[in-house]
Amino acid sequence: MKKITGLLLAALLLICTVGAGRPILADDDPTAEPTSEPIWKEGLLTLGTVSGDVYENTTLGYGCKLEGWTIADAAAIAAMNNIGESLVSADVQELIRQGGSFIEFSASSADNLQSITVTFQDIEKNYGAAASLFTVDQLVEAMLPMLPSMLENVGFSDVKAESAQIPLGTDLHPGIVITSKIYGVDAYQKEACIRCGDYMAFVCVSSFVSDATDDILKLFYPLTETVVYSPAD
Repeated sequence: MKKITGLLLAALLLICTVGAGRPILADDDPTAEPTSEPIWKEGLLTLGTVSGDVYENTTLGYGCKLEGWTIADAAAIAAMNNIGESLVSADVQELIRQGGSFIEFSASSADNLQSITVTFQDIEKNYGAAASLFTVDQLVEAMLPMLPSMLENVGFSDVKAESAQIPLGTDLHPGIVITSKIYGVDAYQKEACIRCGDYMAFVCVSSFVSDATDDILKLFYPLTETVVYSPAD
């Protein structure tokens, strides 16, 4: 099961970097219908904090309490991002600019059958210069065609991916629902996509054997103090 869990984490990281290195929204895409003005201004992006079994991130505007879960420490987060541990607390915006994305939080349940991963991406670097003009729903629809083959390439089968509104705290966010199998084991994933200035946050929850993704999502709660992003002038 540990091997399967490792494959799932690899797949989660792959999903969260689906556009890296190859824009999925070309500037001259004749099928694209962007809005007339950029939707968001860039704001301050901050790492979340972990206190005991509680994770909170004011950029996302959410937190969660994970009793009995294992939360990845700085060394594990550094390994996931292929950087030195000392860089984990550095300027996260600069880290994202350099690498295109940054996994800032990861946790797994005691039985390793459930997990949560939070990743930030630079939208323009991953999806092309025109991407800042698109809504989150449009970006989600652009990702969907790539996901089945990418997951199949790392060992998953019977992959089905569809767009959906994902509940997080008291809100609904555009996102993706994925069902698949790995070594004959059922795998379930839900991913909420949250626009944060020039960045996209991916809150991905997953479970094996049975679908516990809705229960995992219910662990999140809204924060009273958050970073506010204003529409572009």
